[in-house]
Amino acid sequence: MEETNKAIIETLNKGLEGVNDQLTKQAKKYEDRIEELQSKMNEQAKNAGEVEQSLKDALTAAEKNYTSLKERQDAYETSAGRLGKSGGESFASALTKSLTDNAAKLKEYRTNRNPVNLELDVKAAITMTQGDSLEGEVIEPTRIQGVRFDPERRVRVRQFLPSGTTSSNQVSFTQETDYEDGVNITDEGAEKPLSSFKLEQKYAPVVKIATHFKVSEEMIEDIPYLASHISLRGVQKYANKEDQQLLYGTGLGGQIEGLTVSSTAYQLNQYTGDANAQEYDILLEAHKQLLNQNYMATANLISITRYFDLLRRKDSQGRYILPPGITFDNGVLRVVGTPIVPTNALANDDFLVSDFPQLTTLFDRKGVNVRFYDQNEDDAIKNLVTVVIEGRLALPTYLPNAGRFGNFANAITNAGNS
Repeated sequence: MEETNKAIIETLNKGLEGVNDQLTKQAKKYEDRIEELQSKMNEQAKNAGEVEQSLKDALTAAEKNYTSLKERQDAYETSAGRLGKSGGESFASALTKSLTDNAAKLKEYRTNRNPVNLELDVKAAITMTQGDSLEGEVIEPTRIQGVRFDPERRVRVRQFLPSGTTSSNQVSFTQETDYEDGVNITDEGAEKPLSSFKLEQKYAPVVKIATHFKVSEEMIEDIPYLASHISLRGVQKYANKEDQQLLYGTGLGGQIEGLTVSSTAYQLNQYTGDANAQEYDILLEAHKQLLNQNYMATANLISITRYFDLLRRKDSQGRYILPPGITFDNGVLRVVGTPIVPTNALANDDFLVSDFPQLTTLFDRKGVNVRFYDQNEDDAIKNLVTVVIEGRLALPTYLPNAGRFGNFANAITNAGNS
């Protein structure tokens, strides 16, 4: 009987080992797949500065399947009594005891093949806890690939600007100035009135925005997602600096002349005598000032704080204010049909209302790119990799009157003056 029990136990153990081996092979395939996807993502991040969503989705699916297989494998190992034998009755000994206690049932099974139900009694086993029984990382944690971080802004200034490319270190354009209009009714035989204007050549320099990281080759090799993370985060931070320059660049010291600097200032003296003026009124006045000079605003950029102040604005009776000309449809707030765009690229009280296609064009000399270097002597000796992120661009302001830049606090206060 003892030999029979041993044979049954051996057969069961072999069966469990066979299942475990199959799970191990399948897990290895997913490990190879995950490694292959991570390699493709790193390569794509190096070359393009970003990773396709399809690759991210494929990696997530592979990691999910891999985790599921590992959980099944752990379950088989637990059932075979492989996760510890500290004091309690093992699976093998419990099975041996059950076979011995049910010898009569087994003999009956050999005779007439009636099903036999074996119950394993291991209730007397010592309770094991991870704290008491495991030392070190015995149970491998489920590792989530990638690095978690707070997101950057989703709305970029360049989204609202016409774009182009240049192959030079500056962009030049001709601007009309000092137009004197002499067009008038002229009597027969009388001298025709004179009209004149001046043309001025303007220039916008190409400006470089750049940064770099220094990391060891070992870090790049040992952390599969590091290269793509550096590329992604570096490009996002580049875009933040680009937003700052496109709006607030001073035009001095190698900076871009930003649109809040080059646009015409909101004219405070054109809207006064309204003690109840709100942000809506200021935006409507900015539109009026543009229309008076024959421009049509294409977007209203305001801060996120002011945007939600607008949505919450109520009258003295607690009713929400939505004046004529202001609409809210499909999640977009509009002033006379033009979207109000919230962005934390603008300071809290600032606003920029513009006919952007008339105001400017954003020229890229070299679009933002990510490059990995290890050729210089210092890097070669120390096994370092230099990651460079840079781009070159120019922003000419053709017609300053196509934009109105102002400050809500100042404009609202001034509107109450008589």
